[in-house]
Amino acid sequence: MFNWFKRRMPGGKIAILPFAGTIFMRAAEPYINIVRVLEKAKGIKGVILRMESHGGGAAASEMLYHALKRLSKAKPLYCYAIFAASGGYMACCGAKRIFAPASGIVGSIGVISMKPVFKEIMGRMGIGFEITKKGVHKDMSFFHRESTEEERLKMDALHEDIYQRFVEIVSEGRGMSREKILPLATGELFSAKKGLELGLIDRMCDFEDALDSMSEETGVSKEKVIWVKPRRPLLSRFMGQAAAALTDEVFGKFYEMR
Repeated sequence: MFNWFKRRMPGGKIAILPFAGTIFMRAAEPYINIVRVLEKAKGIKGVILRMESHGGGAAASEMLYHALKRLSKAKPLYCYAIFAASGGYMACCGAKRIFAPASGIVGSIGVISMKPVFKEIMGRMGIGFEITKKGVHKDMSFFHRESTEEERLKMDALHEDIYQRFVEIVSEGRGMSREKILPLATGELFSAKKGLELGLIDRMCDFEDALDSMSEETGVSKEKVIWVKPRRPLLSRFMGQAAAALTDEVFGKFYEMR
């Protein structure tokens, strides 16, 4: 799929990969593929991921994290965290170093899911549901009724597993113990200044400074930069970025890391 891209990849370059938006699979997969290409491209000596994301699906965020972590083992990878919250911050933990502008936002280490309940509205409109199911909890995430106490406990256990995995990834990525990460894993956002104090980022600087650091580490002039990003999907081209993002929000995965 990316043979054309690889054949035309210039040598001796620093690649800048901007990611903006919600991390659902439809949005993340093209970037994961590009990250794999950058990992193998001999002419690319270093990569800077410019992150602007409030988070998204837990699985998609972790898959992006793993791809970035593999890339980081092959060559220098920095993350410039303009807004790296929740799943966006998780992905950044795959980088060797995390930079942020002074006004940057990081953190939101936590898990949340939402279930709208339309039982009363449906009752007023005379709309009812007839459910046929195999498995007592098969409809526990449906919007036609409230969850039972047993179902809430099961959802909490599910959230706990995803939450603990998030903490583990941040611990691994930042080289900090779980004991140090857990007090920070409250779901709250941190300024870049606070994030630096807490060890969630490595440095506050502008983008040019991050590029200077990459240039120094790789020996590649910062003028030799290539910006890479996937071709906009057909839906985005027809509907525009805002409408496509709304589609992701409505039809994306249920469990989110925010």
